[in-house]
Amino acid sequence: MPSHPHHDRAPLFTPALRPEQALCRAGKGCRAALLVACTAVLSGCTVGFWSYQQIAAPEAQYVQVNCNGRDGPPKLAYYPFHGIFIAVAVSPLDLRLRTPRGVHAHLDGDSVLVSGHTDKGNVDLTLHLKTAAQASDGSSLAEMRFEERHDNGWQAGTPTSDAQIDTMTTGTIQLPPITIDGTAWPAQTLSFTRKVYTEVMKPNAGCPAPP
Repeated sequence: MPSHPHHDRAPLFTPALRPEQALCRAGKGCRAALLVACTAVLSGCTVGFWSYQQIAAPEAQYVQVNCNGRDGPPKLAYYPFHGIFIAVAVSPLDLRLRTPRGVHAHLDGDSVLVSGHTDKGNVDLTLHLKTAAQASDGSSLAEMRFEERHDNGWQAGTPTSDAQIDTMTTGTIQLPPITIDGTAWPAQTLSFTRKVYTEVMKPNAGCPAPP
């Protein structure tokens, strides 16, 4: 497999689109499409609304975060970066490096800087990473996943980083520098905007079985 990404390459995350999601992708009104689907197809369903932060990145795909990528807000931005793939989301912090076989990549630091605008003014946060998991998806790609390392000094009544990020309407996230096969790449700063995700929910529905 080539070590550099191709524009026409099939996405590594391919969650299936439900009919109402296809309408949204086609430029229709998401809320209207979901309400129609709810009325016409499902009995006793409800429509749920969730706010989330969508990170903008070059050539990004947006991956749903629940039920193994088949449900929930499409908040995980997944994009190519100098021969590897990066996936990132905030609230909660989720950073993943996916590398083709034979390519070595590591973070040069453990700090993620999140700055954003809220109704009460600007907020700046420094989050620290810890390794959450390392795995291979059975193909030629390996994944290293990082999440926030929580400080033991947190005190009750103090807003968590997730709670503070949730109040931001716009902002930026700065990732640590990355070294890929001996080449050091500087820290990336990506912008994000608060979005609203709408979904039809059936009563007592859990995660659908994998196809």
